[in-house]
Amino acid sequence: MNELLTFSAIVVGYMFVVTFLMKKLGGKELRDLDDEIQKEMEKAKAGDQKALKAMNALNMKKMKRTFKIQLYLFPIIIGVIMFIKWKYAEVTFTIPVVNWTLGWFGTFMLLGIPASIVAESLAKKILYR
Repeated sequence: MNELLTFSAIVVGYMFVVTFLMKKLGGKELRDLDDEIQKEMEKAKAGDQKALKAMNALNMKKMKRTFKIQLYLFPIIIGVIMFIKWKYAEVTFTIPVVNWTLGWFGTFMLLGIPASIVAESLAKKILYR
């Protein structure tokens, strides 16, 4: 159980660090894109087709910028994942209700997805003040 807790802390910490690095490296450009996407989304909700197309174009631009940043961080990401696999290959987690047992990668995903969602909102609140 202690190993599962340290694994969980490492995964959650990793997700927070990667998310903050992505936001920080994206800088003002990603912040401005987020603001423009929100403005266009409000217009698109009202039924404006031009705003929907503009929002899609802005989302594509944001995805390209984010992908470039991920390429820069790729060696770090792969290194951390390889470390986690090496150190915690024996970690398992059983989901009580359905009695499924997850290995290290399943547990990584189970913890990582919610952690990245929380980290995303925290990063926006902290860095976009």
